[in-house]
Amino acid sequence: MSRLVASLLAIALIVALSAAGFFLLQGFAPETPTLPPREVGEVPVKVRTLDPRDIPLQRRAFGTLEARREAHLAFEVGGRVIDCLEPWNAGQRVVQGERLVRLDGALLDLEVTAAEAALEEASAARGEVRVESDFADRGLPLARQALDLALREEERQRDLFASAFASDAQLDAATRARTSAERSMHDAEERVSLAAERGLLAQARHASAQAALDAVLERRTRLDLFAPFDGALIDGAPALGSYFAPGQQVARLLDTAALRVQTPIFEADLPGIEVGQLARVSLTAQSTTSYEGQVLGIGVLADARLRSVPVEIEIPGPDPARDGTLPATGLRAGMFVEVVIDVGIAREALRLARDEFVWRDGSATAFVLVGQAPNLSASARRLELGEEVDGGYLVIQGLQPGEILITAPIGRLAGGEPCRLRESREE
Repeated sequence: MSRLVASLLAIALIVALSAAGFFLLQGFAPETPTLPPREVGEVPVKVRTLDPRDIPLQRRAFGTLEARREAHLAFEVGGRVIDCLEPWNAGQRVVQGERLVRLDGALLDLEVTAAEAALEEASAARGEVRVESDFADRGLPLARQALDLALREEERQRDLFASAFASDAQLDAATRARTSAERSMHDAEERVSLAAERGLLAQARHASAQAALDAVLERRTRLDLFAPFDGALIDGAPALGSYFAPGQQVARLLDTAALRVQTPIFEADLPGIEVGQLARVSLTAQSTTSYEGQVLGIGVLADARLRSVPVEIEIPGPDPARDGTLPATGLRAGMFVEVVIDVGIAREALRLARDEFVWRDGSATAFVLVGQAPNLSASARRLELGEEVDGGYLVIQGLQPGEILITAPIGRLAGGEPCRLRESREE
């Protein structure tokens, strides 16, 4: 029984190893290139002559139109709307400095009155302190003179007392007079110092009251909302009587004197693009109509994910119509457009459309017609392609001007097939 099990296990191991070896060999086996089936007889082909031409080199990209400037207008003070621009419609054009909205200023008028009263009170207090300061300044010299007299009188009484011509009572009276004069001098100096301090405080209170009045007067000038530049209003007018808090958006204004589009250009396509270069912008739905502009700026930071650099193009905006609205030029901010930038000309170049060559073994391959009728055949040519132009590619190597390019049916060719012209040669 054990021999039978051992035999079965050995057979199973041999089969497993054989299968593994088979699949391993299959993995290392060279891949057989896929070629089209060989045609039986002559292949009817369509051809054209390779004619070198000057081909414009362009960079194409897409983006969304934006206005040159957009302002979100809001009040710096709060209040209720009492007046609006008339008429106010979506797309209405306004000029710089034109008043758009006015708020009710009754509450600010009361604040102005209160601030003016506070300033008058501060001015009166400052005047009162000035009078006190003048009085203290005048009293200080008198107190100093009185002290000098008292000092001299005390000294004279001491001399008389020493000569026995003055009594103790007379000396004591002179001393008391000198002490009183010193106290008066000290009080006078304190009054001068206190008047100076009160003068500084009164001056500060007056300056604060003046600043408060200036602030409320400035706030009252902010009751009117003006257009910061020429442009077109986007939204409808605010309702009369509606309240707006400070900073709350009232309207949006677009500067449509110029429209801009920022579009990503791949790093490989960036050479040749310069600031000031002409560009054409067209709606993707109306590619037959284009508008001329220029490259306004080239970004300095590339997108690490898309490997592209933003390029900004500006085109002149639509001129205002007589009724104050934008004319129907077909362009509006927010539209999706195609951008074409001319970067040069490829002189005497050959161009192949996408369907005029095939990829074989990782290389672009085209077919040309060789020989003389009736002995015509297809010859395969490996190509080195250049940049993409108008849905096709420039040919750098592999084809020569004047050769006859087979344009159809290239998917059935491998090279060497006998051919015949299917229809008249197309230039």
